[in-house]
Amino acid sequence: TIKQKKLEDGWEYCRSDNRNIQFLFGSVTFKRSLMHDKRGNSHYPLDEWLGLVPHQRYSPLVELKVAELAS
Repeated sequence: TIKQKKLEDGWEYCRSDNRNIQFLFGSVTFKRSLMHDKRGNSHYPLDEWLGLVPHQRYSPLVELKVAELAS
């Protein structure tokens, strides 16, 4: 749905990539689409919608729990 909306807005599909995120319940791998906006900037719309930053490997809750255990 996100990909289709972006295509309707004039974005271009480039390729699909896998991403792996570690959650409290385990590791989740999902496929996301690399797209280019009208200015040619690259985006992963699903990552942006989920609030994931580049190179993030752990969910925010996992990062919080690690910080709590470390303190």
